[in-house]
Amino acid sequence: MTTWLSPRSWKVVLGAFITAYALNFLAATTADPDLWGFLAFGRLFWNSPSFPYEDVFSFTPTLKPWVYHEWLSGVIFYPIYQAFGAAGLQTLKYGVGLATVFFLYRTAVLRGAHPLAVVVIFLPLLPLFRAFYNPVRPQVFTFLFVALFLYLLERARLLGQNRSLVLVPVVMPLWANLHGGFVAGLGLLLLYGVGKPWPAECSGLISWPWAQGCCPPWQTPTACNTGIICTRPLPCPAP
Repeated sequence: MTTWLSPRSWKVVLGAFITAYALNFLAATTADPDLWGFLAFGRLFWNSPSFPYEDVFSFTPTLKPWVYHEWLSGVIFYPIYQAFGAAGLQTLKYGVGLATVFFLYRTAVLRGAHPLAVVVIFLPLLPLFRAFYNPVRPQVFTFLFVALFLYLLERARLLGQNRSLVLVPVVMPLWANLHGGFVAGLGLLLLYGVGKPWPAECSGLISWPWAQGCCPPWQTPTACNTGIICTRPLPCPAP
């Protein structure tokens, strides 16, 4: 029995559906009071000859230097608002939100989930976007980077594609200056670093997610580049 849509066409249909479904909840927006603070800092940054280390917005004295931990968000928001107005910020939110959904979808499929099953799971979850993406806030970057890190780490763990992990040290400094949720990224790296089970014969503190057992073919049975020391050496598997 033949179907009127090929498997590839079904993926396109599911992708279009989940995109429209997500946009429906991303469309809600509120002018959050903090948004004006981000825009004000962005204006101060772009109009100052040097980095603004002094808080010029507080009436009461503040500590110096001024630690504005989400400063990079304002640096991004302000020129977008200047060039495209509120629609520009809304479009940025659309792009970041859809990219988050994409990486979550790809991670689920990578782990063996059927695309249709992923869409079904998204149905009750995406309405939460209305709450967490309603105002344009720096937290949207944390949602994006958590999804990105999960995807990269799973690619390394399941497929051995470690080269994609070079993005981690590139993204982390940006994330740390965009939103305080960067600690979630550190937590993910820690969990993946210590979370992979290792053989009972081995003991150690770290088992990197892309490690393939205790003793790889190119290593001696007593120690591995994976960070694990074998207390009872195992024979290395044949290459």
